[in-house]
Amino acid sequence: LAKEALTYKSNVLPWAGVAIEMDNNEPISKDGSWHTFLPLFKSKHPLVIHGWFELNETRTKIIHTGSGDELEILKKWNEMLFENAVGIAWALLIEFISNEKNIKNIYKFWAKTVNDSNIDSVLEECLLKGFYKKISELSCLYTLFKSQNEWSSLKNTDLYFFNDEDNNQLLESFSSTFPLINPKPNKFIINGFKEYAQIDIQEITPEFI
Repeated sequence: LAKEALTYKSNVLPWAGVAIEMDNNEPISKDGSWHTFLPLFKSKHPLVIHGWFELNETRTKIIHTGSGDELEILKKWNEMLFENAVGIAWALLIEFISNEKNIKNIYKFWAKTVNDSNIDSVLEECLLKGFYKKISELSCLYTLFKSQNEWSSLKNTDLYFFNDEDNNQLLESFSSTFPLINPKPNKFIINGFKEYAQIDIQEITPEFI
């Protein structure tokens, strides 16, 4: 696709990066921003996102509309960059910053829909798809199983969550049989795995038992 895009652009690179502000190894929750070498606009996502995006003439939007062969290729370029570069980089960042100090706050830094007016909804879907497909392979979920805590992934293991995690007695009891994600994931995370990675995280309920 980069080679196709080069027929219309002088240079394109399948490359992106993300960054987050840290304080004493703790990620700081604040609105981020989008960049293509120069700043573009503020973001409702909690990190800085940078990539070789195709922009409109005023550098106020990452393009996703239009017609003709050129626009179709450049539109596809942005979609693939969101999914295969930005989404993956974001997942790797979550893996990098996850530690036992911030397990109660880490979910607020995961990718989710924010309805950013500067980003087309299709591009946001591409970002989420790339993020959840990649993070399902990474050890980014803190789990309790047989009295042992560890970071786990969903790649080869079924993980569960117990909604009433304040009930320590039941939590300990269920975790002797089921590897439980603890603290339990936010609803948007459960939905993200299901929609974009086709992975169901099962809740431990009386009906399930």
